[in-house]
Amino acid sequence: MGEFRELGAPPKGDAGDGHRNLVHVDADVLADLGHQLRNQLNAVVGAAGLLSTGAETSEERELAAIVEAGAEQVARIIDEWLDSATIESGEFELALHPFDVRSMVESCLGFVSEAAGAKSLDISFNAAPGVPKVVIGDSRRLEQILLTLLHSAVDRTNRGGIGVELSSDDRGGLVALQFKIRDTGRGVPARILRGALDGVTGPYDKLEPGDRLAVLSLRTTKQLIELMDGELRVEQGGVEAGPDAGTTFGFTILAEALPGAVATTLLTLEGMRVLVIAADPTEKRVLALQVEQ
Repeated sequence: MGEFRELGAPPKGDAGDGHRNLVHVDADVLADLGHQLRNQLNAVVGAAGLLSTGAETSEERELAAIVEAGAEQVARIIDEWLDSATIESGEFELALHPFDVRSMVESCLGFVSEAAGAKSLDISFNAAPGVPKVVIGDSRRLEQILLTLLHSAVDRTNRGGIGVELSSDDRGGLVALQFKIRDTGRGVPARILRGALDGVTGPYDKLEPGDRLAVLSLRTTKQLIELMDGELRVEQGGVEAGPDAGTTFGFTILAEALPGAVATTLLTLEGMRVLVIAADPTEKRVLALQVEQ
């Protein structure tokens, strides 16, 4: 028989005759499983996006959006799981490249706009004039950080709104990008903050269903920010303060700003030859279709 156990947990003994004939699923096997799942989910998300673009009726667009949203949610969970394991192993590396920071934030807000609209929540984004247009950093991981905090904000907020503020400071050749994500929803439970930010739980903390995933998600977010030479902060009225106490997550990361002349160059694949490499044929086909569009 096989036994799935928590990563890092010691094997459980047999309560009967003392023999240990269990097949233990270790971190490497789980990581391989996670990568396989992520490859298939990438294909599902990409195909749903293409179907939504070519949909001829509102019903077709709605069904494609449901598939895309569900697959993206599962993909985010797998990403956080894999990233957490890779960071703990010390093998995690950032993928640095130029990207438009304002467009990236707007794209993240677009991902949560439907869920926020279903609750009649306001969404706002304010970027200070001095924020550079294009910076060099890991946009995928920064998107992951923002989406984690934005989805959490939407889940906790039932009235009012969610806002993102972006400013920057010069740090001797680098730029410190300062993000604030504010909401008017219920505060994050202290037991989750302790588990995610401090790595400990109180003696009377009782984790409820979904708490462990929330702790993993927020802890991975904190670790990613620290890998970008930044820090994560939280200010809130607290759960006890009521449903509209609000929470503000703030974080700072370091990046390199591109010169103005380079930054004005459009970042596009138009007119370029693209080499698509993917182990899974379905994923490769979907990527090729996305590039063609």
